[in-house]
Amino acid sequence: MDLGTIILLAIGVGTDAFMASVAIGITLHTGKRYKLKAAYIVGFAFGLFHVTMPLIGFFIGELLGNDFLDRYARWIAFVLLGLIGTKLIWETIRKGEEKTSEMSAHLLLTQAIATSIDALIVGVVLAAQHANMYVSMPVFFIVVFVMATLGTYGGGNAGFFFGKRAGYVGGGLLIMIAFRALLL
Repeated sequence: MDLGTIILLAIGVGTDAFMASVAIGITLHTGKRYKLKAAYIVGFAFGLFHVTMPLIGFFIGELLGNDFLDRYARWIAFVLLGLIGTKLIWETIRKGEEKTSEMSAHLLLTQAIATSIDALIVGVVLAAQHANMYVSMPVFFIVVFVMATLGTYGGGNAGFFFGKRAGYVGGGLLIMIAFRALLL
């Protein structure tokens, strides 16, 4: 899997984190200094879970075995990424924009885990595609950290600009990558 595809994949699975971080940022009605510190904390938490979950998924994929993955890799990637992308678009249509309450450690942990569950499945896809995890995981962390940090700090402005479109873009990216995996 090439670096460009890994970056697009990280953006695709990071859109949930971005949308959640925008909601968190909207609720932070404090000074710039605290908001920047909170943005870094949120970015780190989301980035950490978006590395941990794909690693778990990667090891699950490795346990399935190379023969199995070699035989079905394209279909696994197509089905799983297509489903995640479709789910993201469906949830965006169904839920719209949700707002959260004040940021707490419990809420942050819950949202970081919830938004990274899809990344677990992506880890299986990375194993199926024989992706280099030493490249993939730092890329995932950096991309999701930046997206979540900017989403939190930008808060209301980013939410106003992107709104529901972030879910559509993320879902669309994942579906495009699914078709690319099937065709290549």
